[in-house]
Amino acid sequence: MKITHLLLIFILISCSGQRNENNKEITEEAPLEIQVIDSILEPETIELLDNGLMRSMKGDWITTILPDSILRAREILKWKNVFYADLMISVKDNDTIYIGGNMDWGPIKCSIVDSKTIVIPEWNNSKVIYSPETDMIYWGRKATVRAYRRMAKEYKEIIFNEKLLYEYITNLLFKEDYIPKDLVANIRYISLGLETYTPFTFDAIGIENESGDIDYYGWKFSGDTLNLYKTSYTYDDDSGFISYQLEGLDRQYFKNN
Repeated sequence: MKITHLLLIFILISCSGQRNENNKEITEEAPLEIQVIDSILEPETIELLDNGLMRSMKGDWITTILPDSILRAREILKWKNVFYADLMISVKDNDTIYIGGNMDWGPIKCSIVDSKTIVIPEWNNSKVIYSPETDMIYWGRKATVRAYRRMAKEYKEIIFNEKLLYEYITNLLFKEDYIPKDLVANIRYISLGLETYTPFTFDAIGIENESGDIDYYGWKFSGDTLNLYKTSYTYDDDSGFISYQLEGLDRQYFKNN
């Protein structure tokens, strides 16, 4: 009996070292390696909205012009048009998106091209494209692409409130590191193009004087220097509109380090 047991053990040991047809040793780890490879090759599951867009595309998006570009360039003039109606985009789970600014806001029908792309037919087929890599939205025709990032809740109130929007831009550009605190408190106007007729063709600011009247200045940053320029105006009898012109340098302010 002992000899039989020993013979059986010998046979089992011999089989454990058996090699397969490809001369590869059979081991217990092989099935685990296959499972790891399968998990790597398995495609990532993308959660979609009812309209077919990626779920991460849903929400409110604000143009990077407002919090980023204006501060970086220290000017407003080239982006005035966005304040009227293009400050934000709101993506829903249906075939309608909302686009709005301080003066105009409303729904626009759109077509879903794929999980990351929307086309707006009535706006010359402009596209709204989501980038998962940057978590940003890019909107417009090729020549006028505009970037949007996720919007913090406080921006929504600022966008639709003209007074808060003026205050936001004032703090963004001037703060107290350029203009003295008492002068900042007297800023009553910044030209954002919100009027039906915009009287300024340059970056302008309105400051209340000691008499309670508003003096308008052109402004421009040059390095760490803020230049304020005098202005004059002309009145057009036919239209009833006033137009302002930029005049000579009035004063300068230097950044406080």
